Amino acid sequence: MLAFHEMLRHIREGFPSRWNQVLTVALLFVLDFSSFIGLIWWFLLRRDYPLVPEALTVLASIYLACTVILGILAFFFGKLSSVRTAVLFYLSVGLFFYLSGTLGESGKVFSPWPWIILWIFTLAVTLTTFSREYYGKEKPPEE
Repeated sequence: MLAFHEMLRHIREGFPSRWNQVLTVALLFVLDFSSFIGLIWWFLLRRDYPLVPEALTVLASIYLACTVILGILAFFFGKLSSVRTAVLFYLSVGLFFYLSGTLGESGKVFSPWPWIILWIFTLAVTLTTFSREYYGKEKPPEE
């Protein structure tokens, strides 16, 4: 609980106004949860619980819209590099599901391995950036 409180304090310091903080935390929570559930479904449950490609495309579009909103908040209103790099991870996950939905409509399937490599790289950059910001090695830039 203390770690969660400290992470929220860190986000509060990185965003100037209250509505930025609340919307950023809400979007981070929704996108994290959706990414986790979506990737678990794709790699483990897709064959048992199939989803029509059109529905996958619509859900990915909604996910990408939330990612764009978080990106606008992170790049124009926030000053935390870790949230900015997290936006890149969410963008790659959303594009993966969008492409799998649109290619699924035409009956095509693509390999997820390049995407997995991209996700590992962006998560490593995000976690490294967050640890530098959180432990004080790199302070958020002043406006």
